[in-house]
Order: sequence, then C-alpha cells, then structure tokens
Amino acid sequence: MKWSKMCLHNIASSGKFSIDRTISDYAQDIWGTESTKFKLLAPHERPLEYDDSNNAPPKK
Repeated sequence: MKWSKMCLHNIASSGKFSIDRTISDYAQDIWGTESTKFKLLAPHERPLEYDDSNNAPPKK
C-alpha cells in the first residue's frame, strides 16, 4: 500500500515533461516555428468533422 501511495503521489506531482520543453525550444530557436494547438486523437477516438477553419487541415 505504501508503494502504491508513493507511486500515485509521484505521478500526480509530475509537471510538464522536460522533453516537451526541449522540443518546443528546439522548434522555436532552430526552426523559428511556433507550436500549434492541434492535438492528435487517441487511437480509440474517431475524428470529428472540422467546423473551425483555423484548425482544419488544408484541403487537397
């Protein structure tokens, strides 16, 4: 029980992963790009119809 409690506390206390910041800094400093708010769907989620032209992928 103590181990489970310590694990849960550790997970709940974790913040933004350092790799997230590393990738973001690299993209901004090296490539001069900004991150987007576009997020990938989880494998079990179905894509929704795009109704926001700012977030929709370009039409082919």
